[in-house]
Amino acid sequence: MVSMQLRLGQRLAQRAVLVQRAEILEATGADWAERIAAEAQRNPFLRVRQPATAAPISESAALPPDLHAWLGSQIRMAMADPEDRALAFRLLEALEPSGWLGQPLSRLAPGAEEQAARVLHRLQQMEPAGIFARDLRECLMLQARDRGQLDPAMAAVLDRLDCLASDGPAAVARAAGLEEQTVLRCLELIRRMDPKPGAAFAAEDAPLREPDLIARRTASGWSVELNRSLLPEVRVAPLPDGSPADVRQMHQEALSLAKATGLRGRTLLAVGALVVERQRAFLDEGPAALVALRIGEAADALALHPSTISRTVTGLLMATPRGLVAVRDLFCARLAEGTGALSAPALQALIRETIAAESAQAPLEDGDIVEALARRGIHVARRTVAKHRTLAGLPPAAVRRRAAPSGSTAVVHGWQPVPLGGRS
Repeated sequence: MVSMQLRLGQRLAQRAVLVQRAEILEATGADWAERIAAEAQRNPFLRVRQPATAAPISESAALPPDLHAWLGSQIRMAMADPEDRALAFRLLEALEPSGWLGQPLSRLAPGAEEQAARVLHRLQQMEPAGIFARDLRECLMLQARDRGQLDPAMAAVLDRLDCLASDGPAAVARAAGLEEQTVLRCLELIRRMDPKPGAAFAAEDAPLREPDLIARRTASGWSVELNRSLLPEVRVAPLPDGSPADVRQMHQEALSLAKATGLRGRTLLAVGALVVERQRAFLDEGPAALVALRIGEAADALALHPSTISRTVTGLLMATPRGLVAVRDLFCARLAEGTGALSAPALQALIRETIAAESAQAPLEDGDIVEALARRGIHVARRTVAKHRTLAGLPPAAVRRRAAPSGSTAVVHGWQPVPLGGRS
């Protein structure tokens, strides 16, 4: 019986260590710093020294001071064409504090509405999701699409926001031919969206969270470092001789916290360095160069368990010259038809680029996109292009053609993707 109780106690202790390790890896830098401060108040053996000054993040990997600076940095990175870039900054000047575009394109770019619509489409893909929307419906639609929630039911609910406000979910369900429970599910998702995505940048009480890691371009490549401005220095005072058991226990807890802090930093750095190494092309060239990278691959390369990698990248933010990046977004699936390291997000970015350059009077069919990609050395099936065009929120050529009778735009606001069967 004693042996059984001992084994049970050991298993419970091991489980407690695993739970603590998971919490350590999932915590943001600010959360972990708060935990250290709280423990230091309780444990006299902990010696915590806060950073004297916030370590400056260089201009090449900085947090934006405001909405316009944040979007301006994205525009400079994403738009190489001087005319498109100039027009993008003109639209940026018209952006309201809410993040909505306050004036029609005909007023902002008279005589250049087609180019303005193309530029606006690219601006609406920037962060935060929902930015540069022209009304509430479009703002929510952009966020739903960004989160992968823009199914036909969500589209139907967003099309009936006025009805929803005046008559309630039951009326929307009847008008859209949906189950009321489906409408309520959509409403729950909508409540989590931000109708004013730009407002958080102006609110003094709602600052952006600082990144956990900083990626910098150097003369020899890329470097990754911890954001030291978030991390206090943790030391443990020596244990006096002859200390009683409860004091020894407290000293051991202080040692464990210091060890955990070091482990957390080393793990974050290792994962960040691996991701930057694998996704150098993305950092240099943009989303179209994002290569496939699985959690399992990173785990194998670092000799860690996949769950450790998964927990580490949950909520992990990295400052890069392309802005603030969620490290989790740099893990993406490989296309399943022998396209090498090409990832699904990269293919969608390439399709967006191809369609953005098309003539509005003669939109490209999916077969034309296949040929255009083949000329760039990327060979995919037509059905794969159709699938990922839809996932990117881009309508088929026929819809784009009907929506732009005067050649005004190839972007269709109001077209919604439908569920696709099968896998590519």
